[in-house]
Amino acid sequence: MNNFISDLKFGEYWEQVFLQHIDFDRYVKKGGKFSKYDLKVYYNDIITRYEVKADRMTYKTNNIAIEYECFNKPSGINTTNADLYVYFEILPIGYILYLIPVDYIKKCIIDKKYLKEVKGGDFNKSKIYLFNKSIFNRFVDCQV
Repeated sequence: MNNFISDLKFGEYWEQVFLQHIDFDRYVKKGGKFSKYDLKVYYNDIITRYEVKADRMTYKTNNIAIEYECFNKPSGINTTNADLYVYFEILPIGYILYLIPVDYIKKCIIDKKYLKEVKGGDFNKSKIYLFNKSIFNRFVDCQV
């Protein structure tokens, strides 16, 4: 349970960092362990849903990990109704922020642009697509 709580706090921290990068009138944080998105942001009568991820290993491996199954059930990219994946590549000092359209990730999966599928997460119960981060370079929003 400690891993889940520390992972939850880690994720919530990066959601707050993301909110510092965008303009908004208001936002709603989606609760629950298997929500369809993390943040719903309202700005100038436009609603955008975001899935927020942060990865400490991307800068070492050059891979971006996208979960698609957990405990033998669809999860992550297969269940999200977010418009954008917010992906923080955490660096030794700072981070790189990617804003990747969910539809683009799904197309990359259909086109098999991932390097391989691996297991990970708590108890190795998640299935994950690993992508070379270079295919998402055009979606880099900023580096801090």
